Amino acid sequence: MLKLDLGCGSSKAEGFVGINIAPGDGVDVVYDIDKGLPYSDNEVDYIKAHYLFEHLINPQFVMVECWRVLKMG
Repeated sequence: MLKLDLGCGSSKAEGFVGINIAPGDGVDVVYDIDKGLPYSDNEVDYIKAHYLFEHLINPQFVMVECWRVLKMG
């Protein structure tokens, strides 16, 4: 099961892949999600994104990306 913690910072949830724009403790993938998500369509089971969207340049685009990578159901 692939679970992403977007914008995890240093507080990545257990069992999640931590994605953040800056490296740090708990960050597994350093990536700017304003450019999209580095996953294929229908590949991700769960996305956690606490306190993230207010920091994005284009939050609507990132929401579309979340929809794209999430598995149906």
